[in-house]
Amino acid sequence: MPYNLQLRFVQSVDRAELSPDKRMVIVRIRDTLQDDRNLVNAMMSFCSIGVIPQARSFLSGPMNAAINITMTRRLLNDLKHYSALQYLHDEIIEGDGGEFTPQAEFCRMFDALDGHGLFTRVVLEEMREFGIRIAAQYPQSGHELEAEQFVQYVHKVATRQQGQELQEIGHRGRYMAIAFVLVGSPDTMAERGESPYLNHIGILRSYGYQKAYLAARGGTPLDSSDTSESASIRMARRLASSIQERRIGTTGRVMDYYVPDGRGKRRRQILIEVTLT
Repeated sequence: MPYNLQLRFVQSVDRAELSPDKRMVIVRIRDTLQDDRNLVNAMMSFCSIGVIPQARSFLSGPMNAAINITMTRRLLNDLKHYSALQYLHDEIIEGDGGEFTPQAEFCRMFDALDGHGLFTRVVLEEMREFGIRIAAQYPQSGHELEAEQFVQYVHKVATRQQGQELQEIGHRGRYMAIAFVLVGSPDTMAERGESPYLNHIGILRSYGYQKAYLAARGGTPLDSSDTSESASIRMARRLASSIQERRIGTTGRVMDYYVPDGRGKRRRQILIEVTLT
């Protein structure tokens, strides 16, 4: 979030005037009958210039709109403001063309990524770095395409079936080269330990990948106080240490969180960020 935003209260303004190019949050104040509309429009306006501003000019219009909708929906859900959520759905989402638009497709992908804990932890973070990396360039269609291909890759990682092999070893674009290393095959861990994973990391580095995410899943906790780690999570932590010791890469963020599995049970996940360049 940038810290130099201006806040201005006005009595009336058309929604079309809420332009992110002005780098200003405009909050429209009306009577209480318009509370839902005011809240949604204020949040959407803020998200358009407050969330990953570094990358916005390099993303397509539908992707930018979907980011705003997804973030606003998350915030409203956290607030348990269900009438505003209904307004968002009826007036903003359905009002912009319904479910068969590029914007709606991005919304569906972002929802799935958010459900798997990857929307803010990976997608928005990598988009931010993407924008910083190419800040001096003039926005082109190639930038939009690369961002879309990256999102599609992470979506495939998030929605894969258990045990399913991914066809791509990662997303390797001109400005983003990122791969997930899925840790968790019992046979691999039992028979060969960390060697195959380290070899794979070495291959990613030789191919020019900038970053890898070590990803592992845990079991379903017995209760809310259960902090035990699965073999997969322990292996991911071992790999991170070995990568650092052998100077294959530099470990960064370690993200430990829970997401619901296919049966609605909370399941522990871990992501470890590894910079390979």
